[in-house]
Amino acid sequence: METIVCLPVYNEELSIRTMIEQIHAIKYPVVISDGGSADKSLEIAQKMDVKILSRPGKPKGFGMLKTIEYAHAKGTSFLVFIDCDQSYPVAKIPALINSLIEQELDMAVGNRKREAMTIKSKILNKLLPWIIKSLFGGDLKDPASGFRAIRVDSYYGKLKEEGMDLEIELTGFSLRKNLKVKEIDVDYYARVGESKLRLTDILQALFTIFRVRFRQYT
Repeated sequence: METIVCLPVYNEELSIRTMIEQIHAIKYPVVISDGGSADKSLEIAQKMDVKILSRPGKPKGFGMLKTIEYAHAKGTSFLVFIDCDQSYPVAKIPALINSLIEQELDMAVGNRKREAMTIKSKILNKLLPWIIKSLFGGDLKDPASGFRAIRVDSYYGKLKEEGMDLEIELTGFSLRKNLKVKEIDVDYYARVGESKLRLTDILQALFTIFRVRFRQYT
């Protein structure tokens, strides 16, 4: 498999069927990273011919790292992460993948339009670009985006964070290592279901930036 699409999932029964159908319609295999959903998310996924990687009680970042390991073991070149709440346009997945290939990027990030963001997300997206530019350089506008495509070999075995802030580490690590990253403008819609982002996640993300800036990476 050249490309796998990963849906991090926790209680997404209202949207998971639609997301899987849309991804299958553009001919990509789906992997579900499930954090121990208590609703019908897994029941729906099990009927739709997708791989499920369970992470009961473990946070989103833990599941993303395990999915990178899974993709590497399968010999997969590219891995797409897209939140399962219908807030990102599935139709943009090929554009991210094509940019990795044509421009020889390590990561392509979906840069969201801000109108549909929650207040908490808007706060995070005001603070993060400025802090990251100050610490790492670069000029990324949406460093915490939940929609991105990566070249698997560029990140396999190299990341540390296991929480919701793994997207932040992906960004900071890429800038520290001078990897090739590009943002692609994408639409952003009001999510289906309740937001998982907490104010404590915003604070954690800010701490993560500094950890990544001064962490020793091999």
